Amino acid sequence: MESIKPRTLEDIHFCVDMYLKLNDESFIPADKQLAYDNLSNLVRRNKFVRMAVKDDKIIGWIYATPGLNLHTKEKILQQSYFCSNQTGISAARVIKFLHQELIEVGTIIEAYGIRGALKVRPFATDPVALLAAKEIWIKSAPGSLVLSVKDYQVYLSKFHSGSVILELVGLTDRDQALAMKSARIAMARKHFPTPGEDEFYWTDLLGAQVENQAGEPFGQVVEMMDNGAQSVLSVVNDVKKQRLIPFVKAFIIDVNLSDPMAKRIIVDWQSDW
Repeated sequence: MESIKPRTLEDIHFCVDMYLKLNDESFIPADKQLAYDNLSNLVRRNKFVRMAVKDDKIIGWIYATPGLNLHTKEKILQQSYFCSNQTGISAARVIKFLHQELIEVGTIIEAYGIRGALKVRPFATDPVALLAAKEIWIKSAPGSLVLSVKDYQVYLSKFHSGSVILELVGLTDRDQALAMKSARIAMARKHFPTPGEDEFYWTDLLGAQVENQAGEPFGQVVEMMDNGAQSVLSVVNDVKKQRLIPFVKAFIIDVNLSDPMAKRIIVDWQSDW
């Protein structure tokens, strides 16, 4: 499955028709031609419209718009329309997939200097993409009561003592920078190189089902963490039991992400550990 923008009028017509088939006309009357024209206009204006495509077939789409966070007055990306011709858990997986357009690349660990610069701990040992970024998104820290995503233009970036220093347009106050501590830095997937063999983006590991070599299920990856020495899988099962498994070769036997809707990780880990 991949996330792409509508490419042709046929794509746009398919998306609209998918939505209208599920729409309750008695509740929301629909003008098909107006819907075609409006979605075409959104795509031409480069708004956030994405399709989920699997085996060359469109199985869902989303349109999101900038909104205002009522708690902070920051701009956030809010879902306006979502539609899928899948049902049940498959439909839920499609919408989750479409929301993973942005890849997390680092964590804000501190303000840097007095002019609003950010000190970021990159998730990659060689953060080439982050250092070359012209635009980044800041996502609220894991566990935050208010979820927000805000985009910034990058004025300056540099590598300094293992961290990346970012100066962002519009962020000029140290107190603003301090308030972003523990938030995540994300970038659009399209700006990333293809990962090499045995390399993975953290966001792609989220949601993967984890089991050991004996086939014992441990749950799914709900979070990726960095303890300073290595990446760690946070795996939680149906009864909320958590396992923290180092994401290193000594414990990771196999990672299969070929189907985003059925991701699986095999680990060398005992059930009583």
